[in-house]
Amino acid sequence: MEKEKSPASPKPKATAKKAEKAKGRRRGARKSKPVLGEYSGMVVSKLVSKGSKSERQALQLDTDRGLLTLRRPGRSAFDDQGLADLVGKEIKCVGLRKGRYLYVKDWAFQAPDDDGDSTAEE
Repeated sequence: MEKEKSPASPKPKATAKKAEKAKGRRRGARKSKPVLGEYSGMVVSKLVSKGSKSERQALQLDTDRGLLTLRRPGRSAFDDQGLADLVGKEIKCVGLRKGRYLYVKDWAFQAPDDDGDSTAEE
């Protein structure tokens, strides 16, 4: 004899929050959209991710809006000699900002600012 199915209520479809959680994202985590732009500042080396397996000396761009960790697409985050040569220098760069990371495409050294006006006196 076949067992008849009882008229159970249909399963509710997964909500957007449940779908996000199922993908492995933390609750409340935001996905930042990449922003292409021009940034300038001093390149510094600082300890990041302290106490984690990713703890390292990272190269960061100290801008007027805060620190951005510098990376080059396709290069090691732990050892990029090309960027390491920029420590202590003022640069202007073009890159893709995603969260706290700046994926640098191109850079140029920035001339140091004069203490006076940029206008010429006659």
